[in-house]
Amino acid sequence: MEYIESQDLKNIISAGYIWLKNKSRIVDDLNVFPVPDGDTGTNMCFALKSVVDELSKIEDIKKVTVGEISKVIAEGSLMGARGNSGVILSQFFYGLSCEMNSNEKISISVLADALHKGSIYAYRSVSNPVEGTILTVMREMSQTALENKDTITDIALFFKKILKKGKEVLNKTPDMLPVLKEAGVVDAGGCGLIFIVEGMHRCLKGKSLEEKEITERNIPVLINIWEKILNLSKKETSEDADLILQTKILRKGLEERIKNIIGGISLSSINLPLRPVYRILRKFHFNNIGGLTSIGRRMVEVWKEKPKERYCLGFILKGKNLSKDILSDNIKDIGSSIIIAGTNNLLKVHIHTNKPKGIVKAVSLLGEVSKVKIDDMYEQQSKFLSDMEEDGKYDNKVGVIVVASGKGWKEVFKSSGVSYIIEGGKTMNPSVREILKAVEKVDFFNIILLPNDNNVLLSAKQAIKLTDKNVEIVASRTMPEGISSLLSFNPEYSLEKNKRQMGTVLDMVRTGMVAKATRSVKNGNFTVKRGDFIGLAKKEIIAMGNDYQTVALDTIKKIVKKGSNLITIYWGRDSNKIKAKSLYQNLKNEFPDIEIQLYYGGQFYYYYIVSVE
Repeated sequence: MEYIESQDLKNIISAGYIWLKNKSRIVDDLNVFPVPDGDTGTNMCFALKSVVDELSKIEDIKKVTVGEISKVIAEGSLMGARGNSGVILSQFFYGLSCEMNSNEKISISVLADALHKGSIYAYRSVSNPVEGTILTVMREMSQTALENKDTITDIALFFKKILKKGKEVLNKTPDMLPVLKEAGVVDAGGCGLIFIVEGMHRCLKGKSLEEKEITERNIPVLINIWEKILNLSKKETSEDADLILQTKILRKGLEERIKNIIGGISLSSINLPLRPVYRILRKFHFNNIGGLTSIGRRMVEVWKEKPKERYCLGFILKGKNLSKDILSDNIKDIGSSIIIAGTNNLLKVHIHTNKPKGIVKAVSLLGEVSKVKIDDMYEQQSKFLSDMEEDGKYDNKVGVIVVASGKGWKEVFKSSGVSYIIEGGKTMNPSVREILKAVEKVDFFNIILLPNDNNVLLSAKQAIKLTDKNVEIVASRTMPEGISSLLSFNPEYSLEKNKRQMGTVLDMVRTGMVAKATRSVKNGNFTVKRGDFIGLAKKEIIAMGNDYQTVALDTIKKIVKKGSNLITIYWGRDSNKIKAKSLYQNLKNEFPDIEIQLYYGGQFYYYYIVSVE
């Protein structure tokens, strides 16, 4: 097999998804820390499942080119992406699509170039790429593809070659990252990618994708380290050279088009859907795109002016030996914006006038008048200005969207006045599609988004690129940080001022969490056995023991600092009110000068989530 055609591409993508799904438990069970909210494999599965679902909607796959399918893959994976691993995988597929989108079928050479571009786009999706992760595995596999694209002629053999290289690199990831070497593990994201390619290779070789039952002793020790090492900076996307170039081209084109009509613009002389155009110009205004702001203001100001003629009249005139010039001369003094088109037997006429019925009566002497349409432009203008006012009533106000998990947490956020709560699920991993849906649903143009988890940040960044609204992310890493940040929100402040103010309080909050270890691991000075209770802060294990109440108390003691004045306890589904009250009383005794608050959080997996301020 020398080429991949449409059906082949659909088959291998589906196979990659099935094989990863079979193996996802392996990746999920092995988080950086031995807590049960690891979801690297699941997140990658969501991205691929979205692709498979979109591909299944294509009725006749043979009538669609590989290039067209690659676009479906890119869009589907992005909309289904969850967490860092899912977003990185979606950007890898986007890079592939950019290289393949004009091909009817793909050769090994084209595939190699596509893999290389996919790797480049994956690296670009992360502000501070770190070696020893899925990125390294992608890059090395794509490099092997380039090195062998002119010597291998069989697709299956080509996949075998890059798969072998990928496994070699995956096994070396502990040597690239000290945190992996300390734990004696490899990167989970890279392992997920290997499973995908392995499934594709099995499909090409005609091997079964059925999975035998997995026993725990056969599960390799793998780790997802993204939450610890992806130190996402605050660099703006405008620093991307390609994006800057595209923006300049777009801006120039828009400026040229608007220049052509701005000179003699009036409500009577333009036939545009006003409300959509206003929405676009409002976007220009808020983003300060070059000189388009003033142009937008000028157009809206002009639309507020009353037109000289009230009615927009249109009709068809049928007759013999009709003359456009004669008809135009007869009606030019009683209207404007005259357009007459057609033949000497049929004319289509458009005119703005204050005497529509008089014109119809007059031209009926020349032939048969039909399809008469009279629109009241005064009413249209009033409706437009009313809609514009309705659309604009939130323009200067700011809404807040948060990601939250747990019944109690959602109640706390709701009582704090958020505009919308995105369901985080058990592991706090909403998809790009779900985040985008929330952004579009709220009645605000300016929005603050609180992800409340590092693993949500990349999905959030991708989602806000897909909306016309102004969305700023305040990078809260935990739900307690989100709550404290939300308390600094002022509805009277601008979007920018709220972002600055809310962001400044994030580092003032220290979060501790208590969970049960799902596997044995060595982390820093702690050697944890499966079933032990562990206390975490800033993604480090800081306490452990066989009683979660004791571990919770030890954890809180370590995150309380001089000057702390508030401890807030949120107990989860695996704890209970009696235990929580006992911890509350112990803390009152331990810290008599610090205010202690107790709430039901209802979070999954964590017995307690505690904030100290």
